[in-house]
Amino acid sequence: MDTDSKRRVAMSSNVVILSNSLDFHADEVERVLLKRGANVFRLNTDRFSADDVRLVFKESGGSSLSIGERTLPFNSVASVLYRRPESLEVNVQDEHQREFAEKEAGEFFNQLYFGLDVFWVSKYQALEFARRKLPQLNIARSLGMSTPLTLITNSPDEVRDFFRHCRGNIIYKTLKSPVIKPGDGPELWGVPTTRLTSEHLDYIDLVRSTGGIFQEYVDKLYEVRVTVIGREVFAAQIDSQTVPEASVDWREAVDFQKVKVEAYELPELVANQCVSIVEAYGLEFGAIDLVRTPSGRYVFLEINCNGQWLWVEELTGQKLLESMVRLLMLEHPYQGKEVI
Repeated sequence: MDTDSKRRVAMSSNVVILSNSLDFHADEVERVLLKRGANVFRLNTDRFSADDVRLVFKESGGSSLSIGERTLPFNSVASVLYRRPESLEVNVQDEHQREFAEKEAGEFFNQLYFGLDVFWVSKYQALEFARRKLPQLNIARSLGMSTPLTLITNSPDEVRDFFRHCRGNIIYKTLKSPVIKPGDGPELWGVPTTRLTSEHLDYIDLVRSTGGIFQEYVDKLYEVRVTVIGREVFAAQIDSQTVPEASVDWREAVDFQKVKVEAYELPELVANQCVSIVEAYGLEFGAIDLVRTPSGRYVFLEINCNGQWLWVEELTGQKLLESMVRLLMLEHPYQGKEVI
């Protein structure tokens, strides 16, 4: 093995994970990476001060990440997994000074997101662009996919008109966060995808303060979750129409194993369209929700650019974790040679 090859092999074992201390996806990826002999630098933003995280940026080189006693030069990093960083924990007691410190620390981290020029799963800029739902539908349609009629608005009158236009068959989804924290405790309230009725419209003026996504309800035979890792496709059929509580939003029913989930083989055209959506955004990962209609159409609903995926492996036996680890170690069979 020549010197260049040895350097690439050594570098390929240095993986940075950006997440939070309670992220079990990051836990599992870290576990398997360590088992494979990788050097993992886990940066939990909710422990920024507690873990003694230090970032050094130098214009002339020598930039580095340190966590406790360990230091990793930026030019030795192979890849970064951007999972689910949370608000930065800063060790400042005064309320006003803490607010200042959190804003500064957040901007400080932007230097990392925009300045570390390595292989990311996925790049911060691509993630931010891909989170917006309406452009997702435009891209899907440009690739030949079917999509539901969609309205994003905070106008109650527009929602009422849309409800009439769709003959009362519409659903509501949140723009960003599907959970509400009602107090200071750990409890979270979920906000599921909801099929609206005329009774809901009695309270629709509340949408003025938030906005929301309103879509034509699509009749379903079943639903398909498509997870793209690198350019590898894993599809799972979700029999959401077999129980009433999963018919509109299957997430909680899947969590409690009330519906059948099994590995699914997509038509090649649809699989390629899903990969093309991920590529169009410059992502290396995407969790895509599709509906299979009684007439046989596949309808694109959305792409979650940083969604949960271990449940697919647990319920179907497909090797998503292995695929993710190989991607981060620059060994993925679908990974372009130029990345390495």
